[in-house]
Amino acid sequence: MLLMSRLPKPLRAVYIHPHWNTDVNQTSDSVFARLGQSGINTVFVDVYYPTGIGQGVFTFERKGRWAAVGQKPVFLGSFSLDKAIEAARNHSISIHATVACFGELPAIDPSSQLHRTHLQEVVRFIVTQFPSIDGVHLDYLRYMHEFGLEANGNTRPITTFVENIREIVQDKMLSAAVCAVGDEEEYGMTRRLMGQDFRELSEHLDFMCPMSYHLSAGKKLEWVGQVSRFMSRFSRWNCRIYPTVQAYYEFVTQITVSTKSVKPGKPTQALAFEVPLDGTLRFKAVWSNPKNRFSLVVREPSSQIILPDRYDEHIRESTTESFKLRVSAKGSWTVELVTDLLSSNGDTVTVLVSDVNQEFPGYIALRAAISVVLAYCGGFCVYALNDLSTDEFNAIRGCSSGSFTIECISSGYLCGRLRQSMLSRILSLPTYHGRLLNHLLRREAPRLSTSQNDSHL
Repeated sequence: MLLMSRLPKPLRAVYIHPHWNTDVNQTSDSVFARLGQSGINTVFVDVYYPTGIGQGVFTFERKGRWAAVGQKPVFLGSFSLDKAIEAARNHSISIHATVACFGELPAIDPSSQLHRTHLQEVVRFIVTQFPSIDGVHLDYLRYMHEFGLEANGNTRPITTFVENIREIVQDKMLSAAVCAVGDEEEYGMTRRLMGQDFRELSEHLDFMCPMSYHLSAGKKLEWVGQVSRFMSRFSRWNCRIYPTVQAYYEFVTQITVSTKSVKPGKPTQALAFEVPLDGTLRFKAVWSNPKNRFSLVVREPSSQIILPDRYDEHIRESTTESFKLRVSAKGSWTVELVTDLLSSNGDTVTVLVSDVNQEFPGYIALRAAISVVLAYCGGFCVYALNDLSTDEFNAIRGCSSGSFTIECISSGYLCGRLRQSMLSRILSLPTYHGRLLNHLLRREAPRLSTSQNDSHL
């Protein structure tokens, strides 16, 4: 039975990863105090990830006895889950244990009965040893098609696995991070390649969190709105949709290069990215064949090429080039991949642009993305690779306060006048036009009916 009354209203969630940086206690009382002050009412904390079929690692301190027949997970001991739960309780925050199901490296076949049974015992151990945990959050709940594992349209392995986990968690909350899709074509691809059927999954989950990371996916802000709008159709009385937006500055693309499509010394493809303020970025290209050679060319908004003598920590190796660059001109920049030498077999090159010193915390894009999500859904989640910055906390606090939060009417959608007059303008804004976005929201917000509760939840 799914207990909707246990859902925070509205959901304001973040992910934390205590094992990524053990020098900082991400589950301390002070951290949860700051989260609570920012309007966060739910935290997803990493507790398990697989290291192979039927084996894995618990990130928290050793507790209890592993009574299952299968191989016992290793206890990493990065933090105390009991203390994290207590700290969360002190600040009225729900805490959900995040379980990475079918991995990334290694990628594990969801139809493997050995691993499915192991994961069921992992979840059983968590809810038994930590009875006050509020819920379980499933991550990597899909076929990892990018590593050669495809569902071929078979959604039953993922659906039946979730159904089995529901039987274990009983009345605790059960949720999942799922692929973000903005139309029927993307949904069909998700079912075919990754094995996720949202209609089937909604029968067993309390809520789903579409991973609408528009910057990393190379999408514009309006895609977040498309995802929120399209996936809201899968919202049921027993299952809600809470899209996850990213709070980090990163752009990445993969480029397939062949002798038929490129000419040596000429740009192969360009990746565009926004620079909202002064800061330092890292540029990196990685390929697989050491016989090939590629290089990166960076252009300012004026299209002027940045000469290599401005690069810092410029490193060239057999299959990679990377360098840092201090950028100051605001606007749309581009980085071009140039093929210097290419074998007959071609290659695939990954091009990455990322923040170095967290000077680009993504709070402007975060603030805009949250406002778009709240136009269609009753809550949001925030995913950050680094610790949240003060500006990001302020963005979340602003979106959670009465002056900025958009109260939805019973259907879960904004009133027609708002959607026509404000949302169309929000979706057309570049991510760095935060001030204009805030001005529009402040001007249009009074037109909303804020007297009604969001019965959509």
